[in-house]
Amino acid sequence: MLGFLLYYGIDKAAMFAFASRAWGLLEKPITLGLILVFLSDEEQGFYYTFGNILNLAIFIELGLGVVLTQFFSHEAGLFDSGDGAFHKARFNRLLQLSSRLYLVMAVVIFVAVGMGGLWFYSGTHAGHTLWVLPWIVYVLLSSLTVILQPFMSAADGTGAMALTQKLKFGISIAAGLLGWLIFALNGKLYSICALPAVQLILTILFLKRHFSHFLVTAIGPQLREINVRWKEEIWPMQWRIGVSWISGYLGSQVIGPIIFKMFGPEHGPELAGKFGASFMFAQQLGTISAAVLGLKVPIFGQLISQKNYAKLDNLFFRYAFASTIMTILGGVAIWSLFLMFGDSTGYGKRFLPGNLIGWLLVGTVFGTIVNAESLYLRAHKREPLMIFSIGHAVILVSGTLLLASRYGIGGIVFAYNFAMGCYGVPVCSFLFFKFRKQWHSAEAK
Repeated sequence: MLGFLLYYGIDKAAMFAFASRAWGLLEKPITLGLILVFLSDEEQGFYYTFGNILNLAIFIELGLGVVLTQFFSHEAGLFDSGDGAFHKARFNRLLQLSSRLYLVMAVVIFVAVGMGGLWFYSGTHAGHTLWVLPWIVYVLLSSLTVILQPFMSAADGTGAMALTQKLKFGISIAAGLLGWLIFALNGKLYSICALPAVQLILTILFLKRHFSHFLVTAIGPQLREINVRWKEEIWPMQWRIGVSWISGYLGSQVIGPIIFKMFGPEHGPELAGKFGASFMFAQQLGTISAAVLGLKVPIFGQLISQKNYAKLDNLFFRYAFASTIMTILGGVAIWSLFLMFGDSTGYGKRFLPGNLIGWLLVGTVFGTIVNAESLYLRAHKREPLMIFSIGHAVILVSGTLLLASRYGIGGIVFAYNFAMGCYGVPVCSFLFFKFRKQWHSAEAK
């Protein structure tokens, strides 16, 4: 049995990731129940759109954390080569440069996103005492966690995925428990601050224990003699993947705020809360299935740096198959539970109808395929999907705006599935096979 699991990429790191997601499947419904009990319909809308607005930070971060993991893994893959000392020095210099950049980013995110949220919510009928302080605390804690991102990218790049996933498992449990405690103490919207608070504290303790040398490197003497050409090496991929991530934000995270505003101050928060609560299950399913592949990205990067494409493809297609099957089975299970118990619990009115939830889960299956192919391509330290991502965002956002006014939430769900299934899967698959053949053939010559 163990051999079967390892064959499909379910190793120790994946098991910790699954444990985190399994905890999420337990924690999310309980948290949702507490939201339904302790928050009003209006407060529920604020709860789910806080995260949507905070994700505007992608406009500042531009997906650099993902890019750094690719570059760290390529350097780590050559530590044992004849030029190992050189690649270790480049690894350390990259960590120094990125840690300083993220410090600046954290300040910008706190000011820009914090002020943006204050402006966005100022037009609601809710009193300022309801949401202003929770929002400021949430953005502050989240901004502080940004400073730690390059150190975690470096840890992942070295292949320490089991350790980092164990940390994330611990964070998910502690954050869930703290969030419940805040609800029980009638902390209302402050409960959303539990995750960044726990993440900040536990990640600092984790880095101090396992990767203190990273911290010493970051604040130690600068290795200016080591040439890391940021503009030529990293920036070309960063700005392209940043555009892709911004497009991804517009393709998913912006739906909640659109609903919040489009349906007016009377119905917008309530409908945004229903969509957010339902979409949460689809997103949770997506993160569970993505764990198999996402955890293997540093391994893919190391194999690419070694030009071991046969092993790369063998691992990728196995893991992609396992990820897709898991998504399908999980989607069927979640949809069945909604159909059987959604209306009988008395809280069914706080979710979308069962048929719309089913279609959101179908979109998650499409998204799993697109995610797998994009991870493979980006592991090559390239971003060929920028135009594709822009197209996806344009189709989804325009479809949402056009169909929502006439068909309501059903029109939005249709736009989501059309953008992912009729555009995303076929176009991304075409690009995947095209660039895979092109890049590997060029390297072989």
